[in-house]
Amino acid sequence: MKSVLTHYKSGGDGGGTFLPLKTISSSVLGDFFSRMVAFSLPVTYFLVSISFYLRTYDSAQVKITLAQAGCGMVILFWALQLIFQKRWPFAKKDLPLVAPFLAILASGTISYFHSSFRAGSLEEFSRRVFYSFMALIVIAEFRGMDRHRRLMRWLIAGFAVTVFYGFVQYFDGRLFPPGMTKVGLDPFIWRQAFGLRVFSSFGNPNFYGNFLVIITPILIALFFRNGGETFRPFILIALLVPVVILTDKLFSNSFGGITAQNQLWVTLGLIGCLVAVLGLIWWKSPSASASGMLVFLGATFINLYSTETKGAWVGFLAAVIASALLAGVFWSEKKGVE
Repeated sequence: MKSVLTHYKSGGDGGGTFLPLKTISSSVLGDFFSRMVAFSLPVTYFLVSISFYLRTYDSAQVKITLAQAGCGMVILFWALQLIFQKRWPFAKKDLPLVAPFLAILASGTISYFHSSFRAGSLEEFSRRVFYSFMALIVIAEFRGMDRHRRLMRWLIAGFAVTVFYGFVQYFDGRLFPPGMTKVGLDPFIWRQAFGLRVFSSFGNPNFYGNFLVIITPILIALFFRNGGETFRPFILIALLVPVVILTDKLFSNSFGGITAQNQLWVTLGLIGCLVAVLGLIWWKSPSASASGMLVFLGATFINLYSTETKGAWVGFLAAVIASALLAGVFWSEKKGVE
């Protein structure tokens, strides 16, 4: 199959013919749309993560619009790629990975067509379609290390932007408590819309907490991939949990607050914990990337704590436990092979 670009040539008798200008093979078009998929999907992830609406704290509409437009383009590029390459994207060995998302897609489709009010169900149905197809495209097209690294870089970049803004909101709420002043670190109109709860660019602490839960096992996996030691991320979390919670409660005047009697001990404790955290992150670290993932993991926990979302706590705990179990299974099998 070839695509032919033509131009019209007039004849002396008033007629004319179409002459070929350039012939483009199907493989070239397939490669072009494959590259479009490789770049558009990570960029869509990034834009949906960091986007927000300046006139209100509710950023859902702009995120939904970007998700629908971006995911729609990615699916179109993928369909065109498969058409021009004339291939089925999955092998039999991919079935365990593909089957859950096909089931979600089938369930959503059946549910939509059995709905008594399809207009109201359309948004939920489109969400299922987009999410399922994004997962299928990642499984099918992001197998190589180059595409995998690109996807991770854009995802971590979006995470870094949202966490940075989350810290702005965190310190804004602590240094400029609600009701004390109209000016603070957060310059936007939705400043302290949820009190002390942090919601970053997501417009809702619950949604932001869900995002941080999803990113947690990815950060731990990237730490291991960069040569990190098995127990460091879990020791870091175990150290940060009491330190962050107790420090925040003391600064918010809980447990008696910080007084002249305990100020010295609180200061020494914070310095000691900071030294321990920095030691875990940098001492004998195999690479700067591994240390960076630990920094991000610590930032994730502080932001997640600041969302004050119970579901996010449960999800974070489950993600850490699952990551620890998978790491233990991997290293035990690796030692068994050796």
